[in-house]
Amino acid sequence: METEWLTANEAAQYLKVKPRTLLQWVRERKIPAHRLSGVWRELERAAEAANVGHLGTHSFRHTHRSWLDAVGTSVAVQQK
Repeated sequence: METEWLTANEAAQYLKVKPRTLLQWVRERKIPAHRLSGVWRELERAAEAANVGHLGTHSFRHTHRSWLDAVGTSVAVQQK
């Protein structure tokens, strides 16, 4: 199942409301929303194309920590 992410402007156009109204609904929690950067959308698409499954920020955290260990970064620096 492919998930289609819309920008705020695209979603507002789809709902036939002004983007300002849509963002107000999001702030009021009347509709669900997630903030994604363009880079994150591309990573999600790449993960899906590679059949990796769900790609979350937690995975990146562990990958980055493993790299820091491999290059000898002290634990004190890693904890900051």
